[in-house]
Amino acid sequence: MRIQLLPAATAVLLASGGLALLFAPQEVGSLYGVAGSVPSSALLQAFGAALLGLAAMNWTSRFSLLGGLHGRAIVSANFFHFAIGLAVFTRAISRGSTAPWWISAAVYGVAAVAHGMSFFIAPKPTI
Repeated sequence: MRIQLLPAATAVLLASGGLALLFAPQEVGSLYGVAGSVPSSALLQAFGAALLGLAAMNWTSRFSLLGGLHGRAIVSANFFHFAIGLAVFTRAISRGSTAPWWISAAVYGVAAVAHGMSFFIAPKPTI
């Protein structure tokens, strides 16, 4: 079996963000202009835990055939996460946000397009 690049890359991306949010929520929050209060840190850690869950899902599916009808649940979960995240980041940018919001929006935009294309493009079977 060959490794599928999209779920493996998505797993690494989500795991790195999830670990940063889980172990350094105040530092990451300060980059985005979020106050360092206890409730905001807890929310950022909860979001980090969700990202780690998505990363684990992608990592376990890195050898599976994804795209078209194959792995539809995994592709749709990733697509909706990245598409809705892009909308949230775009809204923050429209209110005059800083560079980390732009970088996040760009990364989420690329990932949303890649997973959106996986809905309609059937994967090539590997032997």
